[in-house]
Amino acid sequence: MIDALKVPPSTYGIDANAWTRPLISQLIEQRYSVRVAPSYVTYLLRTSDHGIRLARKRRRLTVSQVEKLRQALHRSPRELGIAHDSWTHTHIGTAIERLFGVRYNPQSIRRLLRRWEIETPRSKTRCPFLSKTQLSQLAAALNGPPIAAGIRGNVWSRQLITAYVLQTFGVRYQPSAIPSLLKRARITSSFGLRPGGACRLNESQLRQLRHALINPPAASGNKAKRWTHDLIVTYIKRAFDVDYQVSSVPKLLRRLEALAA
Repeated sequence: MIDALKVPPSTYGIDANAWTRPLISQLIEQRYSVRVAPSYVTYLLRTSDHGIRLARKRRRLTVSQVEKLRQALHRSPRELGIAHDSWTHTHIGTAIERLFGVRYNPQSIRRLLRRWEIETPRSKTRCPFLSKTQLSQLAAALNGPPIAAGIRGNVWSRQLITAYVLQTFGVRYQPSAIPSLLKRARITSSFGLRPGGACRLNESQLRQLRHALINPPAASGNKAKRWTHDLIVTYIKRAFDVDYQVSSVPKLLRRLEALAA
């Protein structure tokens, strides 16, 4: 077998210039009718003095492509049609696929950047995405109800502000980052950013929900025998067209108890 590997794979009709573990596994199966895994080929080569050099794993990007990528990362992602203002590993993977037709997993981007010593520009502020003009527009919108800004809701909450910023400016924020954004913009108002967040249902909707929960689910057109958190979320969506998370239902039920008191 070692003697067979001392000639190139093309000798045996295999379209390759150098041996790899999968090719050796394929050759063993062809010549000896024995199927072995490529990992076992590594064991065979280590336990024998073969002097055979396997083909190295080909890097997926050439040097010229890496330089082109390095230049692209110093520009805005929007110049490549990526709707974001800063680079993330996912966006870098998208850029590589668009530029070179090579697909990378986001988990591999960190290793790629470290291998080629590519540094991505870092923002100097924690909330760098909104300009002063945009912050002023946000402050004006928060002085009115969400519905006036094109957002469905009764009172501003972190989630609704996040939706407004994304819809109006195309910038994605996490709800947890909204307080720091408002602090930087010096926006102070009592628009529902209190502990527990703002309720998405108005008082009449809360009373209707409470009345529905007092009765069995069958009275509301559900076949279940008792109310569950998932069923409550489904009812709220169908009755009021308002989205709730299952994890928020206990807090909503406490609101209903306070309403009854």
